[in-house]
Amino acid sequence: MKIAVMGGAGLMADTIIKDLLESPGVDEILIADYLGDKATQKAASFNDTRVKGCFVDGFDIETTAELLKSYDSLINAAQLYPNPFRNSGTTIRFFVWRGRVFQNHKLKNEN
Repeated sequence: MKIAVMGGAGLMADTIIKDLLESPGVDEILIADYLGDKATQKAASFNDTRVKGCFVDGFDIETTAELLKSYDSLINAAQLYPNPFRNSGTTIRFFVWRGRVFQNHKLKNEN
């Protein structure tokens, strides 16, 4: 399984990546972060060929979707921005599930 960790250069991702490395069936881990140099350095620090690092700008939807479409799963360890429209049937711009990219997905109204 190929897993991407968004915000992977941050401290929150350390434990996530360590756990993934100990999990059976994990063939590749991508540390994707806006701080691309830190992501690459962190990947090298694990001394494991399954871990790679790269730059990603999560606000650049098309480029991020292209990067993630070859991965089976995405774990978000990036900074979260509050969504005041969470319960209003807001359309989210994209998400990845089972290696497929879904764009302009309408969330169901939870009211």
